[in-house]
Amino acid sequence: MSNEEILSKLDIEKDLHPWMQHYLDWHTENVKEVLASEKIVVHPDGYAGTTDLYCVLADGSRALVDYKTQGVKDGNKPRFYDSWIYQLVAYRACFEDYEDIKCVSVILNSNKPEPLTHKVWSDEDVERAEKVFGAALTIWQNKKKYKPENENGDN
Repeated sequence: MSNEEILSKLDIEKDLHPWMQHYLDWHTENVKEVLASEKIVVHPDGYAGTTDLYCVLADGSRALVDYKTQGVKDGNKPRFYDSWIYQLVAYRACFEDYEDIKCVSVILNSNKPEPLTHKVWSDEDVERAEKVFGAALTIWQNKKKYKPENENGDN
């Protein structure tokens, strides 16, 4: 099914179609298989959330994708913020064999329809983010007096 056929079947306002076309183009080029979308994940350490997309990328690797909208001004490039990866590594830890899952941020320009920009976070970025998130989680657990259960169901 072509992107035009998909857009005609969706109940989306016509003026949003240019943005959707760019999204569909990005998806077709980069995503080989959708494993889950809007998946609720829960970690035994006391946090949960909803992933945007869990997929197999075109290169065959698994990835968690987080979509961001950003008002990118003419002549400027989208900005990827280091804080975005904390959410991705937290969600990633909720999956089995998570070490092999890539973390990807995708930006859609809310100012005008144009091709989406993405960043596959490096292994170094992921490692740093895991440490930062782990420290923040420890602080939160101590503040809330939350003690995760171990595998035996004990605190």
